[in-house]
Amino acid sequence: MSESNKPIAYVKIEADKAAVEKIKNKNILAFCGIAHPENFFGLLRYYNFNLIRKFIYPDHYFYSKHDLIKMISESEKKNLSLVTTEKDYVKVNKNFRNKIFSIPLKIKFNENKFYNFFLKKISADV
Repeated sequence: MSESNKPIAYVKIEADKAAVEKIKNKNILAFCGIAHPENFFGLLRYYNFNLIRKFIYPDHYFYSKHDLIKMISESEKKNLSLVTTEKDYVKVNKNFRNKIFSIPLKIKFNENKFYNFFLKKISADV
């Protein structure tokens, strides 16, 4: 946190371009079980995905067979692509993975901003 109590960001999160291309121009049903689900849904909107429906689960949620069947059934009935994060995808039973797209996220660290912030802090403490 900075002195003004605003978060300081030195990272940028981007979706993998190949994954984006696979589901570009499709209607989406997205689900996730992460600490800040709106970050994931916001990223989908940023890439102009047509987010029709979303399911939010608690962080570290273990998806039951019932959960997966419910989401897959709804996505198929409404002709939606079922999308989740890589973190959630690995928790999906392997028998259902062929029905779900995973969006790998890349975190880019801005070294220059961090380095300048670090130098500023060090010189202020001297």
